[in-house]
Amino acid sequence: MGITEISVRKPVLVNLLVILILIGGVISYRQMAQDQFPEVSMEMVMIITVMPGASPKEMEQLITTPIEEQIAQIDEIDSINSSSGEAISTIFVQFEPGIESVFEKVTEIQNQIEKVERFPEEAKNPSVQEMRIPFPTITISVSGNAPEGQIKEFVEDLEDALKNLSGIDEVRIAGLRERELWVEVDPLKLYSYDDMSLGQIAATLGRRNLNLPGGLIRMERSEFSVRTEAEYENIDQIRKTILRGNSQDGFVYLSDVAEITDTFAERVSLARLDGEPAVSLIVAKTRDSNAIKVVEDIRRTVAEMEPFMPAGLRMTLTDDAAIEIKKRLVSLYSNMGVGLILVVGSFWFFIGWRPALMVAAGIPVSFLATFILLNAWGYSVNTLVLFGLI
Repeated sequence: MGITEISVRKPVLVNLLVILILIGGVISYRQMAQDQFPEVSMEMVMIITVMPGASPKEMEQLITTPIEEQIAQIDEIDSINSSSGEAISTIFVQFEPGIESVFEKVTEIQNQIEKVERFPEEAKNPSVQEMRIPFPTITISVSGNAPEGQIKEFVEDLEDALKNLSGIDEVRIAGLRERELWVEVDPLKLYSYDDMSLGQIAATLGRRNLNLPGGLIRMERSEFSVRTEAEYENIDQIRKTILRGNSQDGFVYLSDVAEITDTFAERVSLARLDGEPAVSLIVAKTRDSNAIKVVEDIRRTVAEMEPFMPAGLRMTLTDDAAIEIKKRLVSLYSNMGVGLILVVGSFWFFIGWRPALMVAAGIPVSFLATFILLNAWGYSVNTLVLFGLI
C-alpha cells in the first residue's frame, strides 16, 4: 500500500499528521538559533598552560609531555601538535573529521588532564578551549573627545555589562590601550649610589607589590584566612618605595633615582569610525542563542549605559547581524507568499479550486516539516539555510 492509497483510505490519520507537523514545525522554528552565518568548527582544541618563571625545557618536561601522554588515550584524535616556550605551553589537538561533538571532547580532555600525576603546583590550571570561528553579532564603537583614562574606564564597564547578558559568548575590544606605569631610572642618579643596580630596583618593586595567600588559622569554632595584601594602590606609593637605608642614615626612595609616569602602552590594535579613532567592542553570541534577541538585549544595555558615558563621547552600533537576518526572513516570507499565490492561482485556473486549496495547504506544511528536520540535526536559521528554502 503506497502513500497515496494510505492518504485516501485513512484521511483522519493524514489530518492528524499534518496537524502534528504544523505544531512541531512552529515549535522547532521558535527553538532554532538565528544567525547571519553558520558557526564554523575547526574540530580542534587548544590547551594553554602557564607556569611563571619556567624555562622552555622545564615547560616541555613538566607540562607539555605529561599532558600529551595523558590525552593520547582519547579516541578520534587525528594529531597532537605542541610548543613549549618561556613560562607557557600550548598544545593543539586535531580530531578526525566528522566527530559528533567537539564540546564533549573538551570535557573529556579536561578529565584526562586532571589525572596527570605530579603536576607542578606552581603551574596554573590548564585552559582548554575549542578552536572555532565565531562571526560577530554586532559591533559597538565608542568615539569622540574625552580623556583616555575615562574612555578606558567606561569601555571596561560596558564590557562587563555585555558579558553579563544571556547568550553572549565573547566581547573583543579593539583600539583600547592598556594602562602602564613606567619607571624610568636616571643613570646618573643611579650611578651616584655605588651599591645599587637596575636589578635591585626591579627586585625591590617585585617584593613590595605582593598579594599572596598565607594559609588558615583554625580556632575552636572559627577559621580565619591569612593573606598578605601589599599591592600598590596609587602612583604615590610607588614613588615612596624604599630602595635602601634606615631611620638613622636616611632612606633612598624610588623617586630619588627614577621618574614614575602613569601612561598607556603602545597600541597593538586600531579601530576607526568614519575615519576618526574609536574603541570597538566586537560582540559574538553563543552557538545556541537567538541573534535577534541578543541584539535587542545589547541595544537595551547600550541605552542604559548612555547616561554614564563621559561627556564628548558617543556610541554607534554597526555590523548588526539582526538586520540581515530580518531581511532574509522577510524575503523568505514574501517569496513563500508569491509562490503560494502563483501555484494556487495556476491550479485554480487550470484544474479547479479543490486541488488549489490542497496545494496551498501543502506549501506551509513542507516548510514547517523542513524546520523540524533542521532543528533535529542542530542547524540554525542562517543565511545559507534561508537561501536554500527560498
